[in-house]
Amino acid sequence: MTVVAIGASLAGLFLMASRLSATSKPLWDRLPAKVRVWLPAVVMALPQFAEVAAGAKKPEDLVNLAILIPAVVLPGAKARDLDGDGIPDEEES
Repeated sequence: MTVVAIGASLAGLFLMASRLSATSKPLWDRLPAKVRVWLPAVVMALPQFAEVAAGAKKPEDLVNLAILIPAVVLPGAKARDLDGDGIPDEEES
């Protein structure tokens, strides 16, 4: 792990912890809702993305990276509910 990756991980953890603090609530409330959710994860993922992309030797490495980074950033992403019945479409039978 590089110094940049460690710094970004600490910054992401700090951002996550600051969302719990009442003193930083006015700052977080100024940001759009989607930014509030994604900011800590993106801050933590960007250095790893850059590090792996710089060390890619084959196009397959970049494809693996394009699959891996969203999986790391979005571990709890909700399934799509296209028909609005409250059941994700993948689970309907």
